[in-house]
Amino acid sequence: MSRQEPTAAPAAPRHLSSEASELWRTLHADYTFEEHERKTLKLALESWDRCQAARRAIRREGLVYHDRFGAPHARPEVRIEQESRGAWIRLMSALRLPTDEPSSPQPRSRGRYARNQGAVNA
Repeated sequence: MSRQEPTAAPAAPRHLSSEASELWRTLHADYTFEEHERKTLKLALESWDRCQAARRAIRREGLVYHDRFGAPHARPEVRIEQESRGAWIRLMSALRLPTDEPSSPQPRSRGRYARNQGAVNA
């Protein structure tokens, strides 16, 4: 990723939710992604959408179901949510986007990653 040049951002993949598409547009407005980074971002946003779909199903159906013997079991969506959330975190971490959080005393950005508003880190 590098500082964004004034070029048109690629359109968000059509299968992404409106929330994920908005994040795609926002990140592409702030960063220039190389092809492999764009693929990583796409996978991360797909994981986000999958996590949110599982959350909706859990909200609608509950956390557990009862089998034919009446024994409670966690719904499959619980695991889908957990795994998708973990994938989201790993994939976004792999992009190593700089954060604006003041909690860490040292900037966590590395290499050539920079926001449009800031200086390029070397």
